[in-house]
Amino acid sequence: MVTGVTATAMASAQAVVTTADFSELVQQVTPAVARVNVTKTVSEAELAQAQTAELLRQFFGDRLRIPDQAATPAIEHAYGTAFFVTADGYMLTNHHVVEGADKITVTLNDRTELDATLVGSDERSDVAVLKVSGNQFPALPIGDSNALKVGEPVLAIGSPFGFDYSASAGIVSAKSRSFSRDTSVPFIQTDVALNPGNSGGPLFNQRGEVIGINSRIFSGTGGYMGLSFSIPIDAAMDIYEQLKTDGEVVRAYLGIYPQDIDRNLAEAYNLDRPQGALLTRVSPDSPAQKAGLKPGDIILQYNEVQIMRASDLLNLLNRAKPSDSFRAQIQR
Repeated sequence: MVTGVTATAMASAQAVVTTADFSELVQQVTPAVARVNVTKTVSEAELAQAQTAELLRQFFGDRLRIPDQAATPAIEHAYGTAFFVTADGYMLTNHHVVEGADKITVTLNDRTELDATLVGSDERSDVAVLKVSGNQFPALPIGDSNALKVGEPVLAIGSPFGFDYSASAGIVSAKSRSFSRDTSVPFIQTDVALNPGNSGGPLFNQRGEVIGINSRIFSGTGGYMGLSFSIPIDAAMDIYEQLKTDGEVVRAYLGIYPQDIDRNLAEAYNLDRPQGALLTRVSPDSPAQKAGLKPGDIILQYNEVQIMRASDLLNLLNRAKPSDSFRAQIQR
């Protein structure tokens, strides 16, 4: 009897860890992915400054600079990846891929080259919207990044180092990763191999739905070291709609400075566990102060959404529109 139970448990475990096969999915989605080629005119001084700054950047180094020795200014060539979200030619990519571009072209997988227009770009979220002329493009289905689970297999397609339509797979390592200088995006962390040129490319779930835009890596060498970050498609589509409609992104302002709750703070506030966002400061005459929020308050829920970390609250606020209202559950 004990042997039978053990055998069943082992068989079940083996079934769970079966490696995902993305071969059919790659063939299905590749036509909707394109290489982005950017040309920018820069002075020699700007070029030297940008090359120095590139060594310190934690964004992808997607710039392959080819100075024209015979003339000043120099020509900068950049490359990245984009993908279709509508059949009439709207595409998503990263802001840092097309930043400062004089000319943008996209190359499809059948080697068709199309001129692209920059509809709008948002530095804070690192999302940009492109438009090419035509119709009946193979738009990709949009998934639900909120439904992602840590450990779930994911697939990326892009042009690392110019090697077009390279596929790489991995798992979701963590969700809602935020950075001190960029709190507007709750990044999806994966161990998918991403390198310069993958920027702006799609991150897929096993159903072939886009659940993220590949945006950055952490690396001491400029190449992949196991830490890759993607913009959740839910947040990216919010930015897309604003850029497509208005050409710019407008964000709401509340006037709070939240921090995470650790174990000691949880005990001090008689919380069952570390959760919520502690308000360390509320700006004078801000919407938060007028609503009655005070320093020391802990926000536990935002419109019935449970807040576990300060980043959860900031991510919700960054997707709010001016004049939006919300109900908060707080502990004072």
